[in-house]
Amino acid sequence: MTPSSKKQRFSILGLMLISLAGCGGKHTVIKESNVAHLLTRLPNLTQLGIVTCNYTWESRTSTSAVPSPSDTKVTISGTAALSPAGAERLKGEFTWEPLSRANLPKLLAALVPPGDLLFSPNLNASFKSNASLPQGFVVILSDGKWNTLFFAASDVDHSLE
Repeated sequence: MTPSSKKQRFSILGLMLISLAGCGGKHTVIKESNVAHLLTRLPNLTQLGIVTCNYTWESRTSTSAVPSPSDTKVTISGTAALSPAGAERLKGEFTWEPLSRANLPKLLAALVPPGDLLFSPNLNASFKSNASLPQGFVVILSDGKWNTLFFAASDVDHSLE
């Protein structure tokens, strides 16, 4: 191998490394407490009388050789406080079952404080009606108060982990 071909090989390798380094994904995290924005993203929760909320909207894009919509993963997770009427609706209009913490998606496990949990199969199934975030999960503490729910949802191409 001649010195010039060696130099050319290292130049090409260097360009490839620079190109690969520039192909990193984009990660955006937005913390919000705007109820109207939450209900725009998760309209299936509109009926619950949410009065305050705190949540994180996260978008992570990984780039690949051939871009596609599934390269972007969007998740939302947080808590919502309900009005007294919303708490009564939550208690009366949905069926609730005990849930082991081992069955919580990771996004929720990081949010939910200690205590026994309940989940509603029919409330969780209602996430399918959300256009942009159709995979979701809601739990409440089994403390008899019914006024706070914990939620997480993901886009159509990515399941909750």
